[in-house]
Amino acid sequence: MIQRLIDNNQIKIFFQPIISLKNNKIFAFEALTRAYDGNEELISPIELFIQAGKENISNTLDSYVRELALIKFLEYYKNDNDLMLFLNFESTFIDSEEHNDFLETVQKYSINPSNLVL
Repeated sequence: MIQRLIDNNQIKIFFQPIISLKNNKIFAFEALTRAYDGNEELISPIELFIQAGKENISNTLDSYVRELALIKFLEYYKNDNDLMLFLNFESTFIDSEEHNDFLETVQKYSINPSNLVL
């Protein structure tokens, strides 16, 4: 199911703006993952990652949505390279080799790693 959602571009990233009360402006975004089945019914992120675990592709899904978030963030980052991006991630990411792949992905998009919060 998860690979089908990925292949069919049925997983989307939405940004929740984070606003500074001091400056009264957006200083960051939190990336939110949303997936839709074939009937445009929302699949909760919790269900999505539980299913990915059952299919043994949690890291694949996690890497995919992080890259989608970076691509979307790039649109805003080009106009304001002080913006921050808050990313949630699969906790197994910390202990895996995937964190090196993530840094390479960040560098591929020329985003400063100090603009990311995990």
